[in-house]
Amino acid sequence: MYQCKSCGGNLEFDIESQKLKCKYCSTLFDPYEVTKESDGYEEQTFEATYFACPNCGGEIYSTDNAAAGFCSFCGASTVLSSRIERELMPDGIIPFQITKEDCKKRYLSRVKKLVFAPKYMKNPESIESFRGIYMPYWKYQYTVNGEVSMPAHREHRSGDYIITDHYRLSGDVNAAYNGFTFDASSSFNDNISEEIAPYEVRAAKTFTPSMLSGFYADVADVPQDVYQKDAENKAKDSVAEAMKQNPEFAGLTVEKDKMDCPQQLKSVDRMMFPVWFMSYRDKDRVAYVTLNGQTGKMSADIPVDHLKFMIFSLILAVPIFFLLNALPVLPFQALLFVSTLFGTLTACIFTYEISMIVRRNTDERNRGMLWKQGKLNTARQGNKNVSDAYENQFASVMSIVIIGGILCGVGAVISAQETGVGLVVIGYFIEFVIVLCMFFFVLRKAKKYKVSGKFSLLYTLFTYVVAFFITAIEPASDIAYYAGVILVLVGILANLLIVISNYNKTVTRPLPQFNKRGGNDRA
Repeated sequence: MYQCKSCGGNLEFDIESQKLKCKYCSTLFDPYEVTKESDGYEEQTFEATYFACPNCGGEIYSTDNAAAGFCSFCGASTVLSSRIERELMPDGIIPFQITKEDCKKRYLSRVKKLVFAPKYMKNPESIESFRGIYMPYWKYQYTVNGEVSMPAHREHRSGDYIITDHYRLSGDVNAAYNGFTFDASSSFNDNISEEIAPYEVRAAKTFTPSMLSGFYADVADVPQDVYQKDAENKAKDSVAEAMKQNPEFAGLTVEKDKMDCPQQLKSVDRMMFPVWFMSYRDKDRVAYVTLNGQTGKMSADIPVDHLKFMIFSLILAVPIFFLLNALPVLPFQALLFVSTLFGTLTACIFTYEISMIVRRNTDERNRGMLWKQGKLNTARQGNKNVSDAYENQFASVMSIVIIGGILCGVGAVISAQETGVGLVVIGYFIEFVIVLCMFFFVLRKAKKYKVSGKFSLLYTLFTYVVAFFITAIEPASDIAYYAGVILVLVGILANLLIVISNYNKTVTRPLPQFNKRGGNDRA
């Protein structure tokens, strides 16, 4: 701890004054004039107190030695174990600009607008758990000096032909890029760091340990080469965007992936950026709320309260009931068919959420965590392919759903003249195949990723079979059609409830497990 020279009280960094402030006499001190004798050891390290969570292994450190009573990463309310170690001096730091009070106001302003947000996320006591943490970042500086060239093309129509003209763009570039940043902590999810970016790196100051007083810092444990290729690509993208601004290149489509760019890595700096951090724990899941401590940009995992959703749905059902009664009555075949179409839609939404859960739980876009687990090389080769595979699968499914929907609509209208039963039956067959494919997809993922609801898809398939036979035999009694519609609606309701349950899994995260190491070899 840093002591006040006037009264001996503890000094903490004051965000409003950007100076160290005594908690007792309110005297202000310049952070660069307050040091500890141990801070100057070799002029490259400083003494810090490390706090480790006994549940998940996550680590944070501070220049203070006050006990830390909860873990920011897994949300566990437990006293973190502590030890004294030495940490490498960062090259720069962006001090907190957003106070805790401003942070809470911004969060409350956002969460109050969310009708279905759980009550505990609006609890003032929970909001008090916002913790100021400096996150470690790598800052890459690149220079581009020389001739840059890349292919480009332009398409135009001539009669029945589309002609593509190919070009080779080139130009002399002399530029410097100093601000490509990536978080250097495996415990800080890359998706979160991207959502609260960017930071204004020109506002960074020379690091002094006293700026950490009153705050915590996350451990830098990801080496610089993990993100070096990403920084190179950002430099290329910046050069390509600058070249596209040339009037002579207007209307051309550039091929940045094939660009020859003589970029050179000048330096990689260790930085610390401010983040307000809060976690909510619900059984085996955790939700994070993070806020950029410089700009106030926020990233929040907000689940949905089941009870609030059901109450809202029941209230909304009343005007919809009267609206439907005011509309012309659909033929029974059409009504049953349209009901199954909504069932297919809810099944598609449910299956899409399963893919999002898979993506979230595998952390396929979290480079730092993948490196920590020794999976980075495999992830880099397969990351894009895995994501594209999911997107292509669901793009295909939705395309089929649209075609099936058109058949449904046409069949429903024609069936009013008693000539469209065949088309309706074809529509049922298409829907059945779609949901059957989704069932097998979910079945493969359900056990591994602990997702629920696969049996609701079986029920949906059952309702399609019932609807198919009702439509095919064309019973004289209306009761059969009503029974079919009720069966389908029960399936839709079940799918919607499961959608909400799985949505909460997509916006929360599995409890983290870290394997941190102490010492100065982290970065």
